[in-house]
Amino acid sequence: MISARIFIASSSEGKAVAQAVKQQFADVEQVDIWYENVFQINRSYFDSLNRAANLYDFAIVCLTPDDMLSFRGQEHLAPRDNVLFELGLFMGRLGTKRAFVVADESVRILSDLQGITLATYRQPPAGGSLMSAVGNACTKIHNVIEAEMAKSGLGFLPSTSLAIGYFNNFIVKVVEGLEDDEPDLIDLGDGSNPVRLEFEDYQLRILVPSNLSRLERDLGKSKRNRKLKQVQIKTNYRDFPFFIAGDFEPGKTAILQLLDIPTTIRASREIIDKIFPDEGVGYNDEEREVLAQREIKNFKKALESLIAKAGYDDNVSVEWL
Repeated sequence: MISARIFIASSSEGKAVAQAVKQQFADVEQVDIWYENVFQINRSYFDSLNRAANLYDFAIVCLTPDDMLSFRGQEHLAPRDNVLFELGLFMGRLGTKRAFVVADESVRILSDLQGITLATYRQPPAGGSLMSAVGNACTKIHNVIEAEMAKSGLGFLPSTSLAIGYFNNFIVKVVEGLEDDEPDLIDLGDGSNPVRLEFEDYQLRILVPSNLSRLERDLGKSKRNRKLKQVQIKTNYRDFPFFIAGDFEPGKTAILQLLDIPTTIRASREIIDKIFPDEGVGYNDEEREVLAQREIKNFKKALESLIAKAGYDDNVSVEWL
């Protein structure tokens, strides 16, 4: 099962194509066609579309031959204007690698889309299977989605930027300090008696919270369950607070296990709350949670990618809290 959310857009006349496309993505966690509870009565059409562009990881726009267009003295089959608008909206918000086109090969494609890879299909003969007709087009898109889900991505929310900042300003500095020629001083207890630690190797474990709204509660629970002790590593850059296992004994424990919980991810929750201001008890809670989970997963992927690229993965790991 691919953990992603896909939005499918089409005209009213193209519903059958949208349904056939949806059937091709049965292994994706959530796939919604535009008429399936996306547009709500108390919201404008544009507001609903804008929120959909925020809440979905990918969009597939079905371009079907709905209108006859006269262009430079010739007539062409063309998709509906509102569907082209939706395509532009999702491409602008999600990017060209996450907004896709499934187009009937008979429709005229806008010149602005030339150079963009389009997935096309041929309308089947009477009695033919529309699901089979769109199969090759959907397979191409499916492969791209699988590849994209393995990456972290820049979006309108800050998780990738937060991960880059956390990596450069925290992980890199700490790794450089721990791999210095002389062991770093780690301040144990109340700070009055710093102890020089001797260890053969170290393991820096980054514990990412699984739920932004429960971050503080999970942090306190983790401290109690793991019997964590707070310490401070002194480096040439600055001092860094850490948690270590409570049974660590200087000079006796071969591997120093350092734990950190990146509370910087809380910035994502604050921004999500600004996007969905309180409009009543329970209002927008589901949408907020969708965005929060996307942010957490992307933050973790971005960190894993940065750590692997820097060659730190032997000593630094990213885990769920």
